[in-house]
Amino acid sequence: MEVVISKRALAVLGAMSCLLITNNPPQASPEKTPTTDPAPFSYEGSVVKKVLPNGLTLLSREEAGSSLVSVELKIRAGSALEDEYTGSGISHLVEHMVFKGTKSRPPGRIEEEAKSYGAFLNGATSYDETSFHITAQPAYLSKILGLLRDMAENASFPEEELKKEKDVIIGELRLSQDSPGKEISRLLFEAAYLAHPYKYPPIGYEDRFRGLKRQDLLTYYNRMYSPNRMVLAIVGDVDRDASLQMAEEVFGDFKRNDYRPIVTQQEPQQISKRILEKPFETNLAYISMGYHSTSILDEDLFKLDLLAIILGQGDSSRLNNALLKADRLVYSISAYNYTPQDPGLFIITASSGTETFERVEGAVRGQITRLKAEPVSDEELSRAKKIVLSGYISSRQTTREVAQDLAASELMTGSFDFSSRYVKGVESVTKDDIREAARKFLRDDNATVVKLYPKAEFRRKGSGSEKGKVQAEAVLKKERLPNGLRVIVREDRKIPMVSITAAMRGGLLAEDSGTNGISRLASRLLLKGTSRRSEAEISGSLESLGGSIEPFSGSNSFGLNLRCMKGDLDFSLSLLKEILTESVFPEEEIEKEKALALAEIENEEDDIFEKGVNLFRKTLFKGHQYALRVTGEPKSIERLKREEIVDFYKRWCAPGNTVIAISGDVDSEAVTEKIRAGFSDITGDGLHLPPRAEAKAPSSRETVKLRMDKAQGLVIIGYRTIPIDDPDRYAFEVLASALSGSSGRLFSDIRNKKGLTYSLGVSQGLGIDPGYFLFYLAADREKSGPARGLLLDEINKLTSKGVSKSEVDLAKRELVTLNRSKLEANESVSFQMSLDELYGLGYDNILHYDARIDAVTAQDIERVVKLYFDPQSYVEVDINQEG
Repeated sequence: MEVVISKRALAVLGAMSCLLITNNPPQASPEKTPTTDPAPFSYEGSVVKKVLPNGLTLLSREEAGSSLVSVELKIRAGSALEDEYTGSGISHLVEHMVFKGTKSRPPGRIEEEAKSYGAFLNGATSYDETSFHITAQPAYLSKILGLLRDMAENASFPEEELKKEKDVIIGELRLSQDSPGKEISRLLFEAAYLAHPYKYPPIGYEDRFRGLKRQDLLTYYNRMYSPNRMVLAIVGDVDRDASLQMAEEVFGDFKRNDYRPIVTQQEPQQISKRILEKPFETNLAYISMGYHSTSILDEDLFKLDLLAIILGQGDSSRLNNALLKADRLVYSISAYNYTPQDPGLFIITASSGTETFERVEGAVRGQITRLKAEPVSDEELSRAKKIVLSGYISSRQTTREVAQDLAASELMTGSFDFSSRYVKGVESVTKDDIREAARKFLRDDNATVVKLYPKAEFRRKGSGSEKGKVQAEAVLKKERLPNGLRVIVREDRKIPMVSITAAMRGGLLAEDSGTNGISRLASRLLLKGTSRRSEAEISGSLESLGGSIEPFSGSNSFGLNLRCMKGDLDFSLSLLKEILTESVFPEEEIEKEKALALAEIENEEDDIFEKGVNLFRKTLFKGHQYALRVTGEPKSIERLKREEIVDFYKRWCAPGNTVIAISGDVDSEAVTEKIRAGFSDITGDGLHLPPRAEAKAPSSRETVKLRMDKAQGLVIIGYRTIPIDDPDRYAFEVLASALSGSSGRLFSDIRNKKGLTYSLGVSQGLGIDPGYFLFYLAADREKSGPARGLLLDEINKLTSKGVSKSEVDLAKRELVTLNRSKLEANESVSFQMSLDELYGLGYDNILHYDARIDAVTAQDIERVVKLYFDPQSYVEVDINQEG
């Protein structure tokens, strides 16, 4: 006897997730999964069905090889159908009391009689139905059918037994309130549903439950336990026709009690995100994210069920890989799609330590965003389908499971063979279907988020402390070794992970037209082998430890970003040193990387945005290294030799040209000593900066026009501005924020009012030498001309009127929030610290960002706009412009 409201288990019962489902769904073994069409597993042809005149639906199936018989009786009587008793838990109480005696069987007699048949007897309640199950030896079929009939029609509800059972359930109710898992589930449904009775827990609320009287139970029982609301399935070592006839003889004169349909109040569409937080007696923190999903009879069911498997079921699921294995943000995480009779919820649940908890929701949303943006892999989709198929097979091993499946399918869908239809539906799902389902359902405005915090943590969270201002409390340490290597360490003990960035001056500023692309090529080749390790051993050794390593290269620098667990820091530092001093640049790997670079260049040439920005830079920075393409040009890539790449490596991966920044769960003194001991013996020449052409702003307006075989048009208008160490950079950042985004001026004045563009915004490029500030818009060809006119009007309006104080204030708040968000991630901090030090801004520049942004005024923006946005001196790129 149990209340069942938990998650989807095996796939065949996945379609019946409103029914008997365990809290921890077993994962089927892929090797047991059939690769054939699931049609042979259909019940069709093996089940006989009959609907009696009183409305009772009978199903019977002979199970070859079985020596048992199982009978499942399902009744459309769940907590969502309690009408005037909603929220009392009366369905669950009635299910308990049915076992406490009938008019002919006193208390205790039902269990005693079942035991005499060697039978297993149980019951369960959910939102949509109540079920009773008996498994026995076939010789007792007639007797167990008679017992079920008596329980379903003649329960007596003795007062003394009712009092005792209510005390038992109150204890069960209070126990569930002490369970963080059950409590957060209850809170999620209460918050996600405003009108539908799914908002109320099947066990009920204590005050409503205490008010139930014997007469209430009789009224509800007589109304709901009616044969026209029942399905009875018989499965096992029986003759189908004979067992069906036996059931008809037992139940045939069971009279209908009530013909009235019970109509539940439907849930209105959710239009905004809902958030609920609660302190709780627990050592861990819990989060549950629910998205309104489908009913069991919705075609999107198949897509969402596979999406749940890919996202959060099993060791290889995305959430498990990313949040548990890789980032160690959680102790457990899962996703499932709960689809009862009416639309249910797609639910993601996780538990974590309090120090990482605030990052969990964002990390989950990151994985959801990824699902929306790109197709899942063939391997992921295949794995999910195999889990469904193997679950379908493994859940049909016993007569009890088959009887439950048949009765559940018939009651909830009107088809006893629905689970076979379910498997076929799952088989038909494509990768595009998965992405479509994520976009359709996993939206922020369709989300309800519930969080349980340990009580002490909740008090700290709501105390108004300056917890968000992590910069001011950060522990930073810098040291320059005798060989010139600079080391920066930041202590952040939130999670036991460490991020390391090794940044070197270089990038485009170390190139010319003949060597263009060498910085990017060299950075990628750093991971292709050392004198001691192969490429697979470099990446594989870190991945096996839950870490990662990635190269980067840009206009001003190149380097490596490495992430590892706290306990693997020593190994990671030794690996980093090995890469910086012993990389071997195998000839075959160079050719592979050159081929990849050439393919990337071709891809850029075909992308209207990449093409446009490259043309803009080439025109704006004519004669300067910033005019070069970061990926290189085909001629320069093809002609590069191994000797040149090795020489570049030796020249630029030198200690005097390198900054190593570390952020994470470390002791600053101890880790600095490790660097001192391990990296001081690295030798190399000092900093060698190549001569750079003076970057002059264009003296007049320059326009580049281009035709591409695209339906869209692109317009870029941009200006030469300032280097990265100019204080005016903060005014430009505030300006960019004020102009960009769905609430920004450009979106409001051009897209919303005129509807001419589908993408527009601004971008700032900062470097050691003066950079740029550009405006862009993309529109249909025929609209790009009028849209360009509006963009120029907006730029002119900026130069004549500036921006308002309210725009500036909103932009500053956004930037501070974004900065603090970045500072929560160690990899962002190590990367930013290394570049700031490398570019001469200082290793602690990140500590001053908020203050410098806060100091920006509307007058500052008006000044820089008039100074740099010269209406007679800018570069314009028009691709496919018409009109």
